[in-house]
Amino acid sequence: MSQLCSSFLAQGLSPRLALLTVALALACAAQAQETKDHDDATDLDGLTVTSARVDGQTGALGSRSVLDTPFSIARIDAADLQERQVNSLAQMFMTDPSVSGNVGAYSSSWYTTISVRGLPLSYNNGYKINGMPLYTYGAEWPSESMEQVQLLKGASGFMYGFGVPGGILNYITKKSTDVPLTELELGYRDGGVYRAHLDIGRRFGEDERFGYRLNLLREQGDSYDGTHVERTLASLALDARLSERLTWTADLLYQDRVLENEPPVIAFHYYNDSALPAHVNPRRDRSIHDTFFNTEMQSAMTGLQWQIDEHWNARVDMGYSKFRSAINKVWEYVGDSSGDSLAYIYDLGNRAENYQAQALVQGSVSTGPFQHQVVAGVSWRQADSGWAKENLWRPLGASNLYTDSGLSYHSTHSRDTYRSDRVRQNAVFASDTVSVGAHWSLLLGLRNTDYRQDSWDVSGAHTARYSTSVTTPTAAVMFKPREDQTVYVSYVQSLEQGSTVGQLYENRNQLLPPLESNQYELGYKLERPGWALETALFRIERGAEYANAANYYVQDGEIRYQGLELGGHVQATSNWRIGAGATWLNAEYLRNEVAALGRTPAGAPRFQATFDTAYDVAAVPGLSVHAVVKHYGSQQYGASMWNDLYDLKLPSFTLLDAGVGYRVLWRSTPVTLRGEITNLTDRRYWTNDGNGYGPPRTFSLSARFAFE
Repeated sequence: MSQLCSSFLAQGLSPRLALLTVALALACAAQAQETKDHDDATDLDGLTVTSARVDGQTGALGSRSVLDTPFSIARIDAADLQERQVNSLAQMFMTDPSVSGNVGAYSSSWYTTISVRGLPLSYNNGYKINGMPLYTYGAEWPSESMEQVQLLKGASGFMYGFGVPGGILNYITKKSTDVPLTELELGYRDGGVYRAHLDIGRRFGEDERFGYRLNLLREQGDSYDGTHVERTLASLALDARLSERLTWTADLLYQDRVLENEPPVIAFHYYNDSALPAHVNPRRDRSIHDTFFNTEMQSAMTGLQWQIDEHWNARVDMGYSKFRSAINKVWEYVGDSSGDSLAYIYDLGNRAENYQAQALVQGSVSTGPFQHQVVAGVSWRQADSGWAKENLWRPLGASNLYTDSGLSYHSTHSRDTYRSDRVRQNAVFASDTVSVGAHWSLLLGLRNTDYRQDSWDVSGAHTARYSTSVTTPTAAVMFKPREDQTVYVSYVQSLEQGSTVGQLYENRNQLLPPLESNQYELGYKLERPGWALETALFRIERGAEYANAANYYVQDGEIRYQGLELGGHVQATSNWRIGAGATWLNAEYLRNEVAALGRTPAGAPRFQATFDTAYDVAAVPGLSVHAVVKHYGSQQYGASMWNDLYDLKLPSFTLLDAGVGYRVLWRSTPVTLRGEITNLTDRRYWTNDGNGYGPPRTFSLSARFAFE
C-alpha cells in the first residue's frame, strides 16, 4: 500500500393487446380483493411503496451493510430509477464518475454496456441477479423489475469467483410488500415509443405468510433514429414464511426485446487520418433495412433461508438463466476524415445458459476478547455458451457517413446454435471478520475453485481443454472511529476466464489460460442522516491480452489501473439535496512487448466528474426538479474484442440531464407526472461503445397511478 501511495504522489399488436388485457384484469382483481385499510394510500408523500432497503450483498461475504464492507460499492434504488426514468445502465450510473458507457436504451452493444475504473464488465461473469450469474452479450436486463442495482467496483475473486476485475453488477429483484401495492405507469419516449408497466405487490394467507410481487411491461414504437423497438417483460417474486425461522423464496423473469433497422455501428479500427471526421447527426435515419438485434432472456431461482438462532443463519440458493440472441447488424469501418467507409454485415446468433447452486452459513461467535463474524459455504456453477452454426461476416459495400448508401441485406440464416464452450467451477470458501474492541476488525477470506473449461467447433469436435485448481485470498483491516464511519485497507486476488482466440488471428481457436489480477484499496466511508462521503484509492494489476505485431492474440505482461475515487452528497436543506464526485485514473501497459509498453488501454479516461442536485419546490407542493451533469474524459479508442493498441484518441465531452416531477391527487388516486430530458445541450460525441456515437437530446414523459 505504501508503494501505491508513493506511486500516486509521483503520478406486435396482438401480443400487446393480450398483455395489456392481462395487466388490467390483474389490477382490477387486486383492487376488488383488497378490503384492508392502510394509512398512506392517498398520502402524497407515500406514492411509491417498496420493500425494505437492501444491504450490500457481496457473494461469499454474505449480507452486511455497505458501510461495513471494505470495498467500494455503488447502489441505485428503484425510487431513483423511477424519478429519472432510467432505462439503460449508462443513464443509471450517470451520477457515478467511476462508470463509463453511453449505450442508449434503444441500441445494442457489441460487447458489454458499461466500464468501471477503465475496465469493461464481463458479459460472461460480470452480471448477477440476486447473486446468481447472468449472460449479457450486447443487451441489458430490465431495470423495471429491480428494487436495487448494486455495483461492486474492482476485483471480486473471493466474493464471486472468476471474473474481470472491473467489478460485479448485481440486480436485486423486487419483493412482496407489507403494504398492498398496485401501480400502473404509462409512458412515452422521444420518437414514438410507448410503454405500459404494471407493478403489484401483496401479502396474503393466515398471518400474511405468503407474498408476491408481479411486474408486467409492454413497450413498442420507433425511436428518434428510426429504430423499431418491441419489448415484453414479465417477472414474479414469491415468498412463503414456512415458520418463524424458515423462509422460501422464488423469482422468475422473462424479457423479449426486438430492435429492428438499427443504424450501423461506426468503427475506427482501420482509420488512416489523425483527426476524427465531423460528427454525424444521431437523429438521421441511417438504418439498413432488415437488420436486427433481438434478444430473449429468462431466469429462475429459488432458495431457503433458515434463521438458526439469534446469531446464526443459513441459506441454500439455486438459479438458472438463459440468453438467446439473433443478430443481423451492420458495421461501418471508417477510413478517413471525409467519412468514406466500408460496410460489413455480421449475421449471427448466440445462446448461453448458466446453472448455479450455493449453500452458505454465517453467524457470530465470541472467543475471549475477540468477536468473530464467520461465513462459510460451497458453490457449483456451469456455464454453457455457443454460437449459431451459420455465421456470416463479409463486406457489404462502400458507404459514407454523411450520405445514404442504399445498401441492404436480408438474412436467411438459421439461428440453430452449437455449444462452443462449457465452464465448470466448484468452489469452497470461508471468511472470518475478527473484531477487537469497538473500533478495529480484521477480515481474512479464502476461496478454492476447481476450474475446467472445454471448447468445441461447429462440427462438435472437442478442440481445447483447460483445468486448474486455484485458491484466491482476500484480506482487509477496518477501523471505525465512530459507528457511522469506516476506514479500511483491503487486498483481493482474482482470476478471470481466458479467451478463446477468434478467427481474426493466426492462433485461432486456441484456449488461453485464466488471467490473474491483484487489487489493493485504501478507503473511507461515512454515512450520517444529513450527508455521506466515500473515497477510495485503488490499484489493480491485471494480466494483459492483446494482438501482437505478428497477429497472434497473446497473454503478455500486465495492465496497471490505479486511481482515486471521491464522492458524496449532502442534504443542504430539508428540500434540497446536492451530490458530487470525481475519479482520477492512470492506466498503462507494463512489462509487455515494445508495441504495447507504456500505452494507455482503450476506454480508460484519466478524469471524470459528476454533479447532481434535486429540489422540492416548497411554493408548489408536490413539485420537484433534478439535474445531473457528467464530464467524460478523453480516452484511447478500441474495444475489448479487438486489439486496442491504437493511436486514435476520442475527445472528452460533458452531458446534462434534467427532469421534473409533480405529485397530485386525481379523484383520490395519487398520481406522479414526470418529464425527463437527457443530453439537454444536444452534445454530439464519439464513443467506444454502442453505435460509436452518443444519443442526441431526447425526452420522456410518464404518469404513474397508485391505486388503492
